[in-house]
Amino acid sequence: MSLDKFNEGLEETYSKKDRTCDFFSRRFFLPYEVVEEIFQDTAMKLYDKRDEYNSNMKFISWFRRIFVNKLIDQKRKSSRRKMKNNIQTEFVDNYINETNIDLSEEVRIGILELEEDKRMMIEMHDYEGLNWLKISDKLKLDNKFTARSKYYQARKELKRVLVERIGEYIRGKKAA
Repeated sequence: MSLDKFNEGLEETYSKKDRTCDFFSRRFFLPYEVVEEIFQDTAMKLYDKRDEYNSNMKFISWFRRIFVNKLIDQKRKSSRRKMKNNIQTEFVDNYINETNIDLSEEVRIGILELEEDKRMMIEMHDYEGLNWLKISDKLKLDNKFTARSKYYQARKELKRVLVERIGEYIRGKKAA
């Protein structure tokens, strides 16, 4: 009985796949292909857990809750990637026309020049993708707001280091 309701719900959900993906693509400002891939992943995840399906609840409600949470996670991940790339793009506008600097290498060296606690903040948030709560737990900080504040201080320091490094490079190139 429960498996029959599961199969019916899955078929109904798939019959509305294009409309659902189009709606959520516009709602979350994500490419249609990404939303469609998440839709497929959600369907596969639920299919693997079909034994856990409670026939007293609607399948679509179960599906949507997981689907929307996966979309929110994807949106957060893409926001973190953008933030990580902002470190480089902050300097591109000012210096890219004058130099052939490999910014990714400069950012890597700049991060290594930071104090250990600041370096850890940037690595944990931008590269490992940890949220503020996990960072505050790992570093034994008071709360997630302290972690966020320390992260922005670290970014400010990294920006200062990069401006110094790139400025030295430009001054040396102009003098030559």
